[in-house]
Amino acid sequence: GEYVEHIALCQAGAVIVESEVTDAPMAQIVVDNAKAAFAQVLELFHPPVVVPREVHSTAIIGENVTIGKNVAIGAYCVIN
Repeated sequence: GEYVEHIALCQAGAVIVESEVTDAPMAQIVVDNAKAAFAQVLELFHPPVVVPREVHSTAIIGENVTIGKNVAIGAYCVIN
């Protein structure tokens, strides 16, 4: 893989790799697609923010504005 040369200097407790790295000083999680697996791990630590689909009560919407479906308009937004 493209980052194998950095593993010896890495202080992580585990790494995600696509093939086993000889003499790696930490646990290895071997997967088919390391970038996709890393993205899945990131979602565990930083889940997507769920924004309610609503127009906040403090938002100001102009008379001639059309708001589509499934829209989130936050607090104190002004749309003219």
